[in-house]
Amino acid sequence: MTLLSRISSTPAAAALRNISAPLAERGKRILDLGLEVLPIVGKAATRRRKRIVLAPYARVHTLPKSLMSLFGIPLLIFICLIYGFFFALTAPYLIVQFVAPLLILVALIIWCLPDQRTAPTLPIEYLFAVFFIFHGLWPEYLAISLPHLPWITFERLVGLPMTGLLLVCLSVSAEFRKRISESVTSIKPMWYFFCGFIVVQLITTVLSRAPNSSANQVFNQQIYWTSVFIISCFLFRKIEFIERYWSLLIATGAILVAVTFWESQAAISCGQPTSPLFFASTTLRCSTRCSPRFGCT
Repeated sequence: MTLLSRISSTPAAAALRNISAPLAERGKRILDLGLEVLPIVGKAATRRRKRIVLAPYARVHTLPKSLMSLFGIPLLIFICLIYGFFFALTAPYLIVQFVAPLLILVALIIWCLPDQRTAPTLPIEYLFAVFFIFHGLWPEYLAISLPHLPWITFERLVGLPMTGLLLVCLSVSAEFRKRISESVTSIKPMWYFFCGFIVVQLITTVLSRAPNSSANQVFNQQIYWTSVFIISCFLFRKIEFIERYWSLLIATGAILVAVTFWESQAAISCGQPTSPLFFASTTLRCSTRCSPRFGCT
């Protein structure tokens, strides 16, 4: 028996083989992954791009599309540089105008989503319940105030993802669109008034003397009113949801009565003395909402 065979038969050599075999297998997997991911052209790149395309869509290789893909990335980088330059030059005065193209891009992405058998309606149900609770209990004049940013209210924190999921459901599910259409058009006059109300909002935004403020209000109204109305038409098709939210409304009303009684006993006005420093509250809006009004007819 040679010296090499004696060394390889020792327990230490066997343990070393047991350790090195998994490492070699892992290294081979990493190498295969690198050969599959890193190439820009070739068969591996083609296979990788095919996996990226979602199922209902198919990649078509033509000369115009290849040229567009080749020159599109540098053009996109150049546009992003110009966009970032002017955003840094005009911030914080034109933040709303620079956010609008991003919202349009997000809407296009949602619109291009492939069809699915079922829509993700379960998160909408939970977010709608949270929105319902915060809308009833949390004062509108309190919000998180960060420098050079609009007020961050709890309604916006919940309403934005809820509206986004609603758009996703409308985009990916024909069954969801059918149910929504049946619900909102069951009373024709109400549907016509609803559409007319949205059109009036858009027209008055263009004719407004302060279009930025009007656009902000219209954006909020699409979250607080339009999306909530559509989701309500979908959820309240079932009797159990009507009973559940009726009980939730009574519970939030009881909490509001208790808090109002406590504030009246403690002589607290508008929650201002007890609100944290990072919350913002304007005196005009606070006085408008909380001051008592009397009148006779």
